[in-house]
Amino acid sequence: HDLKAQAVDLPYQGEEYSMVIVLPNAKVGVSQLREGLTVSMLQKITNQMSAKMVSLTLPKFELQSNSDLIPILKKMGLKSVFDENSAFSGIPGDTSLYVSGVRHKAMVEVNEKGTVAAAVTSISMAVRTSLIGSRIVNFPVDRPFLFSIRNRATGRLLFMGEGLQLQAWEREKLTYLTPPISLFNKMSIGPTKKKKKKKKK
Repeated sequence: HDLKAQAVDLPYQGEEYSMVIVLPNAKVGVSQLREGLTVSMLQKITNQMSAKMVSLTLPKFELQSNSDLIPILKKMGLKSVFDENSAFSGIPGDTSLYVSGVRHKAMVEVNEKGTVAAAVTSISMAVRTSLIGSRIVNFPVDRPFLFSIRNRATGRLLFMGEGLQLQAWEREKLTYLTPPISLFNKMSIGPTKKKKKKKKK
């Protein structure tokens, strides 16, 4: 599958969790990337990353989501609990109870101190400048992008979101010179070709 994008994996302190930023090529756009990017594809991307010194320019941002889960739960088959005639027989007292609302609220904030994500707080990206002699890859996040926060060992996604209104963040960019971190810089994410061994003469 052809994915016209670049990605960078930013480990948090302790390296158990990381933020993956997927930046579409200028001609693609974030909406097209969102439609084509699946969880399994994101896993393939992180599996194919290689460690590079990266100069990362990232805008500060804060995103909040407040979603009504009732339509989703009804589509999953959970309908009776939302009916006014529901019978919650296991609850003593008033029997005229039913579920009137289910909401999910999430918040992600990224600034110079690190990332705060709902009830999970990870402080301080491990930024060092001791390997300046190595080749540095510039990675400016200067257009709309997708991101996820994941468990690096299991690949489980804890949060996903997108940054859209970059023009509002131009004055508050963060620039990190990172230690070697994982970078995906390929046009496709097919299986990696094995190098042929040279025959000894």
